[in-house]
Amino acid sequence: MLAKARRSTLIRLWLSQHQGGMHLAMGAVVIVVLAVIFLPRMGPTQLVGRVAGFALNEPHGRFPLAYVQLSDRRVTVHLGAHSCATGDRIHIEKHKALWGPSYRAGVMACDFGSEPSDAQAR
Repeated sequence: MLAKARRSTLIRLWLSQHQGGMHLAMGAVVIVVLAVIFLPRMGPTQLVGRVAGFALNEPHGRFPLAYVQLSDRRVTVHLGAHSCATGDRIHIEKHKALWGPSYRAGVMACDFGSEPSDAQAR
């Protein structure tokens, strides 16, 4: 019984003296868990869709959004500095993550160059 009490005292003493290391280890565990949850699983998948409409994000309306119609669903992407018109083809990237896919405008997005958009052809 005395050995068991002494062992628990030694464990408490060791933990009190190494508390900084425990915080560091717990911080590392938290960072790894967050990385597993929030970082994409693989490289992006390149998709092509059609711009179905536009909006500005809320509450400040600073960044343009495009509603993109894919073959199986309609998604919303931030456009940034890309110039697109309704009906244009748009390159988007699908990123897979633990909570589900996210979609982003591709590097060139609607800037195809050689192909006129439907709005320009009229």
